[in-house]
Amino acid sequence: MLAGCYFHRTDFRYLLPLTVVDWCCGKATQRTPEGDALHVWSSQALVGSLVSSMKEEMLARRVPQVADELLENTAGEERTLEIHSTRLNSEWVPARIVRIGDACFRLEHVETRQPPRPFVFLLRRLPAGVPWRNVIVYGAPLPPPG
Repeated sequence: MLAGCYFHRTDFRYLLPLTVVDWCCGKATQRTPEGDALHVWSSQALVGSLVSSMKEEMLARRVPQVADELLENTAGEERTLEIHSTRLNSEWVPARIVRIGDACFRLEHVETRQPPRPFVFLLRRLPAGVPWRNVIVYGAPLPPPG
């Protein structure tokens, strides 16, 4: 798809026709997949991902914006934090590090639940002194313990 190199990468209007032409040429010549084409999702997975994203976006638009709710849980030595939010943060993906005040947490899981705060971010507290980079700074303070 060398023709795609001539267009600025934010000008996506030309990429779909070029992609379709490339795909048709590949099918006509029975070209074997190479590079990124070896790791392409199935059409069912792509449609499922699209539908899921649309549902999340519609849910976020229907719910009125309220302040996030933070719930801290302590089970033995392990401390976790749940952030219940009305908005889904696109850069908050599992395994990212989130800093809240002086404490650092690893984002373990993101769930979708019922309104009024449908998006739940599950975080696990990291011990002091653990090296981290590429940190998301969260502005809300930690809830009081207990």
